[in-house]
Amino acid sequence: MALKSLHIIIQLILLTFFLSGCDYYTPQKSFKLAISKTDYSYNYSAEHLKFFLEQGGYDIEIIFAASAIEANRMVATGEADLTFVMNHSNFIPQVIGPEVSNLRTILPLFPRLFYIFSRNPVDTTNVGEVFRGKSIGVEVLNGETYANLKELLNSGQITDIKIVGREDNPDYIHFWGTSYGARATDLLTKG
Repeated sequence: MALKSLHIIIQLILLTFFLSGCDYYTPQKSFKLAISKTDYSYNYSAEHLKFFLEQGGYDIEIIFAASAIEANRMVATGEADLTFVMNHSNFIPQVIGPEVSNLRTILPLFPRLFYIFSRNPVDTTNVGEVFRGKSIGVEVLNGETYANLKELLNSGQITDIKIVGREDNPDYIHFWGTSYGARATDLLTKG
């Protein structure tokens, strides 16, 4: 009988040690937030999220990635805990591969607006013709915005258009932003 009681006590001690490592008993308090270093909205939101969570006793380390796609890859491979992604970035699974199953959605944090700026007045009656033979500049080539724009142009069968970097003096400038955001306001001011 004493041996059986000792066996049960040992099992309970082992179970206690095992459970003490789980998030239920010792919740994770330190997180790495991976974000694109060039995405204004993600950077702005990351600072607010960091401030908010640190008020609740969490420790948030912001890690900068080359693009939002890279930030998602970092979370999928365990190099970071959290990241941002636009809810319509449905190409992410193909780009990241099998590790994409490690990503989890928490909630949308902010609305984003699709901006395309032009220095010249644009006749929008035939969008396909407006862009024909032109270039659209994005902040990161082969990043999340680039992939979304490319998919949008393909689905709209808008051809004969180049997507280039913003520094390549494009005909149009595209980015995702917020209502009355600093970038949009600045571009409007500059004409």
